[in-house]
Amino acid sequence: MLFRSGNSTYSYWKLINTKGKNVGSYQFPQTIGADWVVEQFSSDNKLAKVCLAGSYGYVNTKGKMQIEAEYDDAGTFIDGKARVGRGSAYYFINTKGKQLSDEYSYARDFVEGYAAVKTLSGNWKFINSNCQDITEAKFDLVSDFKSGYAAVKVGGSYAIINTSGE
Repeated sequence: MLFRSGNSTYSYWKLINTKGKNVGSYQFPQTIGADWVVEQFSSDNKLAKVCLAGSYGYVNTKGKMQIEAEYDDAGTFIDGKARVGRGSAYYFINTKGKQLSDEYSYARDFVEGYAAVKTLSGNWKFINSNCQDITEAKFDLVSDFKSGYAAVKVGGSYAIINTSGE
């Protein structure tokens, strides 16, 4: 659980358990202009994304930083993987912070086991949950998969593809 405490001069977030007891001693200061500082824990209840001084990292259920807040952008952990961005590079990491994929100019979170990634050359492609390509990098625009299908655009033409890239 997340708990927000504070007044007009100091506001912070901290972790509490379901009985309202503090978990860990870490406090997450509220950043001016930020709507949130700590997100909910991932679906496997292992890690929650945190924002500290404008950088993102991940805290575990014991209230300890498991992955330091060193990213400019970060997604939610899905099946043990999360997208992160630093500078102009995006890639996927595991729950230990180890890089699992190539670098991309942008990446989206996994949806239905697939993620849309924009290559350094500027085209989009899809990867599976093992960070392996399922399509070539040939799309100008893509949607996320929904019920096993995604919309793609190449030039002036649109199409619907399945999870095999057909």
